[in-house]
Amino acid sequence: MLVGVGGSGRRSMAMFAASFHRMTTFQIEITKNYLEKDWHENIRELLRMCALEEQTVQFLFSDTQIVFESFLEDINNLLNSGEIPNLFAPEEKVQINDELMDR
Repeated sequence: MLVGVGGSGRRSMAMFAASFHRMTTFQIEITKNYLEKDWHENIRELLRMCALEEQTVQFLFSDTQIVFESFLEDINNLLNSGEIPNLFAPEEKVQINDELMDR
């Protein structure tokens, strides 16, 4: 987590650090019609990249991208417990577990 005033180079430094460590950078593009379901789909994609594709990923997210307070709740849950409740349907969890077990 990088904290600083706007224009201080936080994003540039994060991108540099990710590049230095050969990490993939995952950014969400917030549009006018961006909804919570879009947020959850993006987070599912991010978690699949980390788990199924075994990529080392930097999640780059700015305070200006917080459209709904639930975004912060989800990030908090992910940081504290490692999961977001009800993010994946039970069928999706089974499919992901099967893919991981096949390795």
